[in-house]
Amino acid sequence: MAAETSQSEEEKISWWVKKDITAIDEFMDPNCMIHSPLGDYIGQYAMKNVMEAWIKGFPDLKVENLITISEKDRVVLQWKAYGTHLG
Repeated sequence: MAAETSQSEEEKISWWVKKDITAIDEFMDPNCMIHSPLGDYIGQYAMKNVMEAWIKGFPDLKVENLITISEKDRVVLQWKAYGTHLG
């Protein structure tokens, strides 16, 4: 579990701190499932669109991983985010 937690923190830093959308290709499976307040999506391309929407709407977005659960080849994150909505 420590490896998955460490990787999820590295992922969070790449995506939400550095705003590096290309890191999605490194960290997510091409057929990943994304459950977001914006909707449910499948795939890396969809995740890039979701991330771009969040960054555009909340340029000062901060993300905190709350829970990391892993089993076999699956990792699930529960997280919270906060920021100033700018449209």
